[in-house]
Amino acid sequence: MADNDVTKSDIIEIMRGKSIGMLTTVGDDGGLYSHPMDTQEVTDDGDVYFVVGKDSEQGAWLQNTPQVNMAYSDAGSWLSVAGTVRFLEGEERSAKIEQLWDDSMSSYFDGRDDPNLGVMLLDSESAQFWGHKDGRAAALFDLVRTRVTGQESTDGTSTVEL
Repeated sequence: MADNDVTKSDIIEIMRGKSIGMLTTVGDDGGLYSHPMDTQEVTDDGDVYFVVGKDSEQGAWLQNTPQVNMAYSDAGSWLSVAGTVRFLEGEERSAKIEQLWDDSMSSYFDGRDDPNLGVMLLDSESAQFWGHKDGRAAALFDLVRTRVTGQESTDGTSTVEL
């Protein structure tokens, strides 16, 4: 898959292009549960900031078992990011809330000082990508080229350490 090998910067660009992903957590019963999450910020290292209600079931699970998976998808491509989360505390939390806060958050939290407002950092460890890194149009072109010429597809999978 040499034509479609993805790099760390490709992964970060894909993540920054998605506002919503599915975060899979481990529940108290050991089961896996996925929830849609707003991607608040993606760092240059591929780490991701989220906000979550600390008192919610998902928030409790994340505090008990910090290993997670974040999945993003688009027509013809899928990205899976594995890592560990931690909740920000003190000044670090306050500074990040000031940076990330927008009025839509007031639907879920009683302002910036709400103690239930958990700011979470996903420390991304690795990412696996399936599909075509250049997007839907390139994937469609590759599909047509493959069918017409019989050449091997440049579509495939890549794993990247973050």
